[in-house]
Amino acid sequence: MSTYSGGAQAASEMASYECIYGIPQSLLVLLQRTIDLIDMVDIARKERGFTSLPKDLEKTCDVVEKDIFDWPLDLELARYRDSNIGTSFDIIYHQTHSFHNALIIYFSQNVKLLSHRYLRQYVAVVLHDIEAIEAIKTEAKLLAAPLFWPAFMAATEAFDPHLQDRFRQWYEGVAVYGIKAVRTGTQVVYEVWKRGPSSDCRVTSQWRTVVEETGATLMLT
Repeated sequence: MSTYSGGAQAASEMASYECIYGIPQSLLVLLQRTIDLIDMVDIARKERGFTSLPKDLEKTCDVVEKDIFDWPLDLELARYRDSNIGTSFDIIYHQTHSFHNALIIYFSQNVKLLSHRYLRQYVAVVLHDIEAIEAIKTEAKLLAAPLFWPAFMAATEAFDPHLQDRFRQWYEGVAVYGIKAVRTGTQVVYEVWKRGPSSDCRVTSQWRTVVEETGATLMLT
């Protein structure tokens, strides 16, 4: 496949994703950049045998990190806010807000290898957003499956018992949709919780280690 056709396909998939979930395409582009960066970081760490990175790759990490943290949520959602779509905007806002904070977690746990204590504030934000979405849908009598990726990312860094209880309640609530990916992802989350937080010479996130060791197949959309 040519680079052009591959890029065109990726752009088409992102446009479809934006249409279905209301996640701005620019945020999806940031996710793809982060995925590509993590692949490069993984290769570098395996080749070097330790967690430090080459200078040029460190600079790339800094650029991506800045772009993630500086991503303009309010500006990106202005077109939805101005279109006066009511309840749908509230869902799109919480969905996008949770996605952005989950991206911060994803980058931080795999590139920066940060402890869960540094990520707790972002975990709490994602949890608040996904709970708010389900509350809005219940009040509006909407039956629509959730976007699982933010919930999964946040849950894998939730080692506070109270936060874990809230995540369990959320998983139980969305079980009505019967999504296999949610069940598989939940099993990975529970295994991460069972093992507890670990920073002993790790070179990636705890959940990726669990996936590699168990052979679990994740579909987080």
